[in-house]
Amino acid sequence: MSTLTTFAGGSPPFAFDGVIARTFPLRANLPALQRFCDCCLNWGDRSKAWFRPAAPYVYFCVLNYGRMQSTKANEAHYGWVAQNEVFFAVPLAWGRDEGGRWVFQDWATVCPFIFVDQAWSVEVGREVFGWPKEEARFEREITAWAGRGPAEREQLLTISVETFDTPYAGERADHVVLVEIEREPPLDVSSRLWQAPLEVYNPLFAPLTFTREMVRWWSSPSLVDTAAAAARAFRPTNPYRPDNRSGSLFPPFSTINLKQARDLARPDLAVYKAVTAAPMQMLAMRRAGGLGEARFALGDPTGGYRIKVHRHPVYPIVETLGLVTSDEDRHVDDRDNRPRGTTVGTAGNTWIEPFPAPIEDSGGDVQHSVTLAPLFPFWLEGDLEYGKGITVVESVPRAGYVVPGRGAPHYDATWDARSIPAPPYDYPNLTARLLALPASRATLQALLDDWFRETPVGRLELFPLDATGDDAFVLLMITTSDEMSAGANDVGRWWRRKVDFHLPVRWTPPGAADGCFALVTAIAFADSAIATNVSRDFGSYVVRGHIHAPPDAWLGHRGPEAGRHVLWLTTEALPALDVDAEAEERLILEILEPGHNAGAPDEGTGPADVRDGLRFPVLGIRVIRSASDPDQLAYQEWFTQELIAYPPKDEPWWRCDRELELRIHSYPGRLDLVKNLGLREAGREYVKATVPGRGFEGTTVAIVKPIVSVWSTYHLTHATNTPRAIWSRDGWQRLDAPPPTAHPRLGDLFDWLGHPDHAPRGVR
Repeated sequence: MSTLTTFAGGSPPFAFDGVIARTFPLRANLPALQRFCDCCLNWGDRSKAWFRPAAPYVYFCVLNYGRMQSTKANEAHYGWVAQNEVFFAVPLAWGRDEGGRWVFQDWATVCPFIFVDQAWSVEVGREVFGWPKEEARFEREITAWAGRGPAEREQLLTISVETFDTPYAGERADHVVLVEIEREPPLDVSSRLWQAPLEVYNPLFAPLTFTREMVRWWSSPSLVDTAAAAARAFRPTNPYRPDNRSGSLFPPFSTINLKQARDLARPDLAVYKAVTAAPMQMLAMRRAGGLGEARFALGDPTGGYRIKVHRHPVYPIVETLGLVTSDEDRHVDDRDNRPRGTTVGTAGNTWIEPFPAPIEDSGGDVQHSVTLAPLFPFWLEGDLEYGKGITVVESVPRAGYVVPGRGAPHYDATWDARSIPAPPYDYPNLTARLLALPASRATLQALLDDWFRETPVGRLELFPLDATGDDAFVLLMITTSDEMSAGANDVGRWWRRKVDFHLPVRWTPPGAADGCFALVTAIAFADSAIATNVSRDFGSYVVRGHIHAPPDAWLGHRGPEAGRHVLWLTTEALPALDVDAEAEERLILEILEPGHNAGAPDEGTGPADVRDGLRFPVLGIRVIRSASDPDQLAYQEWFTQELIAYPPKDEPWWRCDRELELRIHSYPGRLDLVKNLGLREAGREYVKATVPGRGFEGTTVAIVKPIVSVWSTYHLTHATNTPRAIWSRDGWQRLDAPPPTAHPRLGDLFDWLGHPDHAPRGVR
């Protein structure tokens, strides 16, 4: 794989040093847990894996990782990250079918809902092991003791996720509170003695709960059978058995996950599906204790803690896991009762108007919260190791393997894709800025050769086609969209800004007489976690970034002479490799108008208008990495996105922008954009810029000046995705697919953008 798509998160085994885990056991309904196992995990060959819930509980855990890094000899000092994490874990008994009888193999856990605040953790989890991780915000609260009063409940932690207040109402994604952790004030027995016996605040709650839990355990035939089978298979733990590399007295246990990739032509089916397992082990325990031990001693098994879960259609945590609730709050506030939709005007005159009151009224479908009372919560601090994974069961239908008697497997969107819309997509009002960046033809050709050397996709020629030297260009596309819709699961507006680096090519598929013009996506950045997940399902590889519109410097020190920033792009980066550096959010791209840039932009002439729609394919790649070694692939697929751009009415198709300047900050690995894409530099800065208004973060900064910069607002339709070739463990397989089509004037546009002699005057 190319450097641009090389895995950035390191390879297992991983060392997690200084982990502090707070664990809250929650009561759950056993049949609901079994339904979840049957739906997500028990779809494959049961002679290899047949999972049962090991207990009628779900463990809600809050973890802080002091340091996370690979322990492989060649990656031990690559770099490290830290993160916060919360998840709902289901304890499992891993068995197999032997002649229709369930036989115990091992203990395991599965986490269908998991949230972290570190972007690389999402990437590693999803692409390697199949963890359904999502990004979240962790907000630590200030104690209410000096505010509302010492007898009030304390708010300890709030977790919010990027999702939609009201799904399927055309809203933009925003951060919505999903889980809150609260702690009761000092114990107050007398005022609550008269509450109903089953209320969690009643002093009789503990003995009644213990009695009920014993009944729940021993009245369940499946739990009794699981316990008996585990007892028959029990053998004393050997600290030096093969899967216990460290010799720790704490035996490893398996974490189970589901990995899957959609069929691009049939999004309800999966072209790849697997259940994976990886060992988690505690190497050393430093400290441990109960949460709320004083309350334990007084008969309160909850320790005074409450887990408040906000019910949300995209995250049905309570319903999926059958959690036993202690209280339900149906109070309606501003957060629960948002307008269900808005109408949006045209670009340049955008206005937002709420829908009429009958539509805005949420009626009986109010999103409310439930309060969960944990049983004997505890905490511990220690060092963990997460080992190499294995593939337990796997299905790759197109490669010749189909689960016996089941056909092509179903893609389970409830695992990790509830909020992911499916194509076709429509963007009725999209604005794109195209910047042609001069680049080395030799570097770009080596990049294409690296990608397509053994791929049965065809022949690719870089633009300009008639170049005799080392001249080529990379097309930087910066898009903004406020309106969008999806053909299936139209959950809302899932992105606003994207930055894509494309390679314009002429593509001749195998067996085709003539080629067509296309774009190959080298690397892309999106401004939301949902957008990156959508792209990984239905598009090319996308990195999570933050795309900012910086404050205007026109009224600042030295005014227009300072240059005006028009874009900042930041993302997670390692400032250096192999020196134990910590990954941080860093600035990697700045775009600005130089201070001497004055006057109106040159409209230019551009290529002839294409009133019937500019059709063009984008060639992209999807990869599923091996659970045991992320540098190896379990599945790879090349495909095309068929896009159609309709020009605006009675307006120029393309308009030339002012002269712009790019400042690209260099970081090692896939974020060394100048080196990896062979961009031509107009200059370099090695110290803090002397020109006011420019940033510097301790990296080498390359100055790149576009050949030409143009922009346009148009209607874009992402019509279909077409698989072209796949690779699995059986090797490459070229798929029968209709030949791609592109408008012949697309070549004129590429030639106009990349050939210096064709660029409009004043914008070189």
